[in-house]
Amino acid sequence: MNILDKVRQPENRKLELKRSLPPRAKRLKTIIAFANGAGGELILGVDDKSRDIVGIENSL
Repeated sequence: MNILDKVRQPENRKLELKRSLPPRAKRLKTIIAFANGAGGELILGVDDKSRDIVGIENSL
């Protein structure tokens, strides 16, 4: 399954979509939840309601 197919899937315990990079504490909480479960994917730069790919700004 490619990334576009994944973006079209509903969010669930193994897939989380984020429009932007969440604050550090929330980001770590999501990563820890995936690590404690069955794993998963966090895809950044995708609006979780419309599924539009919006990208994220380079913070470097």
